[in-house]
Amino acid sequence: MIKYFPINQQGQDFFVGDIHGYFNLLERKLEAVNFDPQTDRLFAIGDLVDRGPDSARVSEFLSHNWFHSIRGNHEQMLIDYTPRDRLTAISNGGQWFLDLCQKDKEYYQLLFSTLPMAFEVEILGGRIGMVHATVPYRDWDKFCKSVNNPRTQATALWSRTRFEFNDDRPVANIALVLVGHTPQKPSPRRLGNVMNLDGGVYKKTGSLTLLGSDLIALQLHARA
Repeated sequence: MIKYFPINQQGQDFFVGDIHGYFNLLERKLEAVNFDPQTDRLFAIGDLVDRGPDSARVSEFLSHNWFHSIRGNHEQMLIDYTPRDRLTAISNGGQWFLDLCQKDKEYYQLLFSTLPMAFEVEILGGRIGMVHATVPYRDWDKFCKSVNNPRTQATALWSRTRFEFNDDRPVANIALVLVGHTPQKPSPRRLGNVMNLDGGVYKKTGSLTLLGSDLIALQLHARA
């Protein structure tokens, strides 16, 4: 449920906030930063699908060896989907999923179930963690040890408390944590050693946040 990535010795690393089906926009942003799929890596914070126009392209991106994503609450909602959840899926932008045949629904459910809950990524300067919404217990090591607990997973996928209540207490045993889930304007926004990359791309005033590891490295030991 937690995947570790060593330092990229060949190219650059990039980190993107909640994509929500805006894969065509993501491609344009990658082109603008001269992303090289042969050597570079892209790490996504989850919520790859729903609300945007290109959600069905998620399988294409997840097949690329340079694209890596943790699980968001929108992926979890579709993993858990049953017909009685139809109205909830519609209200959360999941019409693209409802339009699929049953076989294709099961394909995406299986695909999303392979996504881990968290990443640890080594970049020059230190180690960063990635989880969709928040780190339970305010301790990265304790979170990692309890990541298979359903309550821990629910908090990691759904909690908004840090950014709704401006909680700047740090997360122990990790240099920096990247999260999404709670749209921020402007994005990115940092509280303690937690940085939120969700720019609310699906909103009229929102944006898709894409940062290189050089900018992330500047945050590793900086004060909030």
